Amino acid sequence: MNKREEILKLCDRLRNTINEFSDEEDWHNELSTRYILIDPILRMLGWNTENPKQVRVSNIVRLKPTRFSDYTLFDNGKAIACIEAKRYGIISFWRNLGVRELSKKLKQLTDYCKVEEARLGISTDGESWFIVDCKNKNRIEKIDLWDTSNNSFASTLLKLRPTKISTFFN
Repeated sequence: MNKREEILKLCDRLRNTINEFSDEEDWHNELSTRYILIDPILRMLGWNTENPKQVRVSNIVRLKPTRFSDYTLFDNGKAIACIEAKRYGIISFWRNLGVRELSKKLKQLTDYCKVEEARLGISTDGESWFIVDCKNKNRIEKIDLWDTSNNSFASTLLKLRPTKISTFFN
């Protein structure tokens, strides 16, 4: 099975999990979202979530007051992406926002990227993913786990692998 097929299989499993548990109140928190939806995707893409040279969880961002990026992804010791996790279901409301309104929602994330000098900012609730080019904040790619029409979710995720992420917006 190639990586695309593995991702598609994982996406099916995650959609089934969402269908099964999305009505349960205690499932709608950021930690559950990270553990159930985001971590499996990062691992499937090849990010070693147990290796702080590659992935730092709750990484300190030197802002005042001090903040924490939910994940910071590294390539050869340099921060390449900051990921802000949100509780499941919250980002689906952002899908139809214009660039200005969306930029306001993503400000915390882009601030993290600026301090960390990371090119990409990713805000996700595991279902919807907003990938921001932090050098050009008007470049935002939106993908959704439920978009099965042309496998765009899987195709875009493949560009977030450790070997590809540095060229995501090139």
